[in-house]
Amino acid sequence: MALQSFLEVADFPEGVVPSLFITPEGFLELAWEDADGSKVQLELGSQETEVYVEARDLETMLPNTDMENIRSLAFTPPPHTKS
Repeated sequence: MALQSFLEVADFPEGVVPSLFITPEGFLELAWEDADGSKVQLELGSQETEVYVEARDLETMLPNTDMENIRSLAFTPPPHTKS
């Protein structure tokens, strides 16, 4: 159910093909690389989704009822730091 809910709101950039895995705990994990080659991973549990966005150094858990926020975290580019 969580995978279907996420895919309904997901907007993968052209050319991005996510990989789908089953974790040792039996959850589904969706993984892909963003435009800069950084990892994005979603582990879709029965009640919560773990979101990992390498470019933001972000790892968090959100309820599966909050797919819009999960989508936003997964697809919004991180702010660039001025050098």
